[in-house]
Parts: sequence; structure tokens; C-alpha cells
Amino acid sequence: MQSSVTPDHSERQVRIPASYTRLMARELKLDKDGMVRLLAGSGVRPDDLQHADATLTLAQHEVTVRNAKALSGDAGLGLIVGSALSLSSHGAAGYAATTSADLGEALRTVTRYLPLRAPYLSAQFEVTEDLAIWRVEPAIELGDNLLFLLEVVFLALQSLLEFTAGGLPPGCKVTLGLPAPRYAERYRQVFRMPIQFGASQHSLILPAACLNIPCASADAPSHRGLRLQCEQALQALNQPGGGLAQQVRAYLAERLQDSPCIDQAARHFHLSSRTLVRRLAADATTFQTLLDEVRRGQASELLAVRLPIDSIAELLGYRDPSNFGRAFRRWFGMSPSAYRNQHHQNG
Repeated sequence: MQSSVTPDHSERQVRIPASYTRLMARELKLDKDGMVRLLAGSGVRPDDLQHADATLTLAQHEVTVRNAKALSGDAGLGLIVGSALSLSSHGAAGYAATTSADLGEALRTVTRYLPLRAPYLSAQFEVTEDLAIWRVEPAIELGDNLLFLLEVVFLALQSLLEFTAGGLPPGCKVTLGLPAPRYAERYRQVFRMPIQFGASQHSLILPAACLNIPCASADAPSHRGLRLQCEQALQALNQPGGGLAQQVRAYLAERLQDSPCIDQAARHFHLSSRTLVRRLAADATTFQTLLDEVRRGQASELLAVRLPIDSIAELLGYRDPSNFGRAFRRWFGMSPSAYRNQHHQNG
């Protein structure tokens, strides 16, 4: 049985992509005043959400979900938001799942990297002789937000299954360990598989044989590179006592391909660039040092799995492979190809 790694939520400071909040705002068709009401009590300003890499803390996300439900007057808002999600909403973790070899690997990938996108849930994936069971449970107390978040997660999972397998495999069903809400009939409009309420667990259940279905978008080199990015982000997320520097490492590890700059990172953490520089200096480091550390670590591992060097350069955010070559020589004292040959000979 595989389980996700759950980060420390003691202060609810784990960060969640703001794309989910922007999506709620879009589906509610909020104007400027509506945005202020959506964010009321969260400490987040509407302008903070405009940047593609903006994030909210878990506590801020909880506030915006409650506000969204109050603004909409629709207890079933989770069904609307979950149906509106696209696979691109889930970042590197989503792309890693869709490039998996088969459906089993895709579900294991989702399990592994769920903390990067939904850190309020803990996932387990178990395969018996006949069934595959993907289950989640709250990692923290979620109160009246639980059903909303479960609806969003299971609808996202449904989209993943349909995209990777070319349609929902027969025999799939979702079980929810909660009583049926008063709007339960609306589930049939958005879920294309049976839903069982009042169950013993929150789960997706499907025949074990379905796990061998090939993914339509399987891409082994891309999958390896994306998993490496997710692994480094997960490692940084779960390393205790790292402070802001560790959070910046996690941020960079998941976004290297986008060539992140210090201004983007500062916006992500709701800081000015000058403040970010000062706070990193207090941790005896700089943004460029952290960027080099993350790139250096990923470059070494990507070369070990035999990805093309041009592809590695692109994954690390280098638009010109020659710039990657120069940086690599600075880090290791040799070219990427020489390092690869030496690593292979020693492996």
C-alpha cells in the first residue's frame, strides 16, 4: 500500500496554489467588490491573486472557500468548481500523472504528490487481487469545508482517469464517508460513475485490471523529469526547520521549467523583492544560490536517467542549452556529456 507524505500543518502555513481561488472567482463571476468579499478575513488582497504563481496559506484557503460558499448561496459549489478544473490546474504533479506509462502509475503518482496540490488531505493507494482502492482522509480538521474539498478532488481524479485512459474504465465508483447532502441528485450531472454516500471511507474504487490500461499521453522522459521536480518540491516541503529559504527551494523545484526570477518568487510569497532578499540574507543565502542548488541537484539526477541533454536544459529553465553547459561546468568542472559518461561508468 502506498501513502502520501503529509506535511506538518501545525501552523497551517503550507501553501496552496491561488489558481483554485481564481477559479472559484471566475465561476462565481465576481466583480471587484465580490473579490473583496471573497477574500475578506484572509489577509489576501485581490491584486495578490493576479500573478500566475501566487499562493495562499492553508488557513487563507479555508477562509476563501467558506466565503465562496456564502457568496454563491450554493452548498454544491464544490461540484461547479471541480467540474471547471483542467489538468493544467495541477502544475507539475498533474503533468507527471498524465505522462505516466499506465493508469496504475498515474494513480501512484497522484498519491505521492497530492501534498503539493491538496496538503489538507492524506492519500493511500492499495491494490488487492480484484480491486484498486484510492482513498483520502483529512490531514487536518476541515469542518464544513470537507465535502466541498472532496467534491473538487474526486472530480479532478475523474478528469485524470478520462484523459489518461481515454474514458472512465468500467466498474469505477466513488464512496464518501458522509451522509448524502440535500443536493445529492446533482452528483449525477457531473460524476460519470456511481456515488455511494454513508460509506466507511472516502475513496475511488476500480477493478485492479484497469491499472494496466496504457496512458494516452505516456512520455517516459518527460515523466521522469517531472517526477524529479516533484520529488525535490516534496522534499523541501517536508524538511523541518527550513524557514523561508526552504520554502523558496520547494517553490523553485516545482517551477524550474518556467525560469522563475526573484520578482516572481517574491510575489508568490506576498513579499517585495527587497524584503525577500533581506530575509534570505538572514538565512545566509541568496535567491541565485538557491536556484543554482536546485538546478544542480536536478541536473545530476536527470543525467543519471539518460534524458537528452537539450531536454534537461529545458526542464531546468535554460532556453539556450549552451547556457546550461556553462553553468554545469561551473558546478561540476566538466561538461554534461562527460559527467554522464563518468556517472554511467561508475554506476
